[in-house]
Amino acid sequence: MHTASVQAPRKVPGFCLLLLLVLAPWVASAYTSVRTVALLPQQRGWHTGQQGWYGGLTTGLSLLDDATVSRPGGEVALDLDPGVLTIGIVGYDLGALRFGQEVAWQRAQMDSISVNGMTIGVEGEASQLRLLSRNRLAFRLAPGSPHRAYVSLGLGALKTTIEFEDRATALAYDESDWAFVFEVHAGLVYRFVNDDRLRIGIMAANVEPQTRVLFDNWFNFRLSRRSPHRGYVGGRIGAFDSKVEDWSLGYQLGGGVIFQVANRTGLEVAYHYFTIPRRVTAHISAVRLRYNF
Repeated sequence: MHTASVQAPRKVPGFCLLLLLVLAPWVASAYTSVRTVALLPQQRGWHTGQQGWYGGLTTGLSLLDDATVSRPGGEVALDLDPGVLTIGIVGYDLGALRFGQEVAWQRAQMDSISVNGMTIGVEGEASQLRLLSRNRLAFRLAPGSPHRAYVSLGLGALKTTIEFEDRATALAYDESDWAFVFEVHAGLVYRFVNDDRLRIGIMAANVEPQTRVLFDNWFNFRLSRRSPHRGYVGGRIGAFDSKVEDWSLGYQLGGGVIFQVANRTGLEVAYHYFTIPRRVTAHISAVRLRYNF
């Protein structure tokens, strides 16, 4: 739930607006880091495990709530409405090799921005478009073993757009940038009885202007022995670096439940907490409808 309220348009100190514009590019960078980290777990469950063509479509609401960005000289808190999130993926599985293409788009309206506790009523939006090609090599740990090791490589581009206008002064910020995306994942997937799966891995990714190296661990399980519904919990922890800040420790914790509502169709409810202490903190929740084919 949102904790910040939208205040009526009013005159605010000039230094507050100036500080907001100075911090705006850094806010855009932080928004990118939060959103790109949050996108990654949503791919879970799309691949059916069968060779040949596969794909999926996910669409629904995503909320970045209580997002706070801090740096020397200022703290900025974003108040966003629940936004639309759509992810499409299509690929071909050869068994050991899998080739996948992904398109992800999300957009949210911005109601207010607080700078050092001073709330500024704004009209604006934040959006992202990500194009990614992810290719994976997987192999069994031993002949007949259900456990697998994997290595994957992702290449693509990310467009981030941040635009807003102060209602009282018409002071505006509008920025749209493309960034190169590079990801490398490696790890192990352990399969247990009842098709529960534990993934233990490490990932390195670069989304300009940020680089991150993270341990990436998730447990995917059935809600009961015969239930068609599944849940997942897990997290990431590691180091983040950017052009505006040195390497810092950050982590993400979260989970979700995917209810099977029809053949190949599920309803996912998820929550994630993401933080780079003293830099970025965010609560991310989502309700999405997923279709696999």
